Amino acid sequence: MRGAYNIMRYDNWHPHGGHPDEHHKHDFDWRTGQEPYSPRWIGVAGWPTLSEFIEEVMGWYYRNITGLPHPDAYGELGLRG
Repeated sequence: MRGAYNIMRYDNWHPHGGHPDEHHKHDFDWRTGQEPYSPRWIGVAGWPTLSEFIEEVMGWYYRNITGLPHPDAYGELGLRG
């Protein structure tokens, strides 16, 4: 998202302690970049398809739409363009 941090990332590049395998998900606070509840283990069986990931991002967007900055506000909020 322009002017903010990541919202989520699926990752299987490296293992995390306590996870049975390296397939995990990072959930971010888009305002701060913090990861309060991640990484969460997903596993191979829980790995999403591209369409599942797109649906997940769309769901996140509609749950958060009222708090997202309007594109016209980028300049006045000092956000990166």
